[in-house]
Amino acid sequence: MTLEEIKRELEEIYEEFKEWEGGKGPFTEREIRRRELILMKQQVLYLMEDAKLLRDESKEAFANDLYNVIKGYLKELQRDV
Repeated sequence: MTLEEIKRELEEIYEEFKEWEGGKGPFTEREIRRRELILMKQQVLYLMEDAKLLRDESKEAFANDLYNVIKGYLKELQRDV
């Protein structure tokens, strides 16, 4: 994943945050899990960005693997709707 792609993904997450209704609930277990995964995805993207800038290939590979796992879980949550 390039730095440009990472920035695009982060922008999509920021747009998602704007749609969240804050503390207005109650939230379903599925929605809570989805939001947790989105926050984890954001953290992993920052890790990936740092690894790229520092040219740390092992950290970048680790972050990429985590990103793919989180992305897979998010797709599965969307499929269950």
